[in-house]
Amino acid sequence: MMRVTMNKARVLSALVTVYTALWFTLDGAWFFKWHVATVVISLLLVAFAFSALFFMRRTRHAILLSAAEFSWILFNVFWIRFDLAEVAWCEPVAICFLISGLLCLAIAIGLRTLSKVPQPFDSFLFRRLKL
Repeated sequence: MMRVTMNKARVLSALVTVYTALWFTLDGAWFFKWHVATVVISLLLVAFAFSALFFMRRTRHAILLSAAEFSWILFNVFWIRFDLAEVAWCEPVAICFLISGLLCLAIAIGLRTLSKVPQPFDSFLFRRLKL
């Protein structure tokens, strides 16, 4: 069991590294208004971030933080589509992902604050940034 957990942690770490790099690259492509690059990078980013969900810990707190982070990614992707391609329906979808991500984050922080058992503030991105 310990070996499986170690392997899952390594895979998760690799996936987080890849999709974090893709996320920065996506913002760069957005800045330079590279339409095709933003579409390709968006698809890769969502695929890697979604696949990382299968390797995370399954605690309520970790799930909420991961949902907040994934919502942030989807907000970014849909907002870029709205901004660059002027796809009108992407704006309300992006706003929905923003609101859902903020709600997940607020609930996770609230549960952590109200919990009698200390919960690590653990998520893909927050762990990577040592927050």
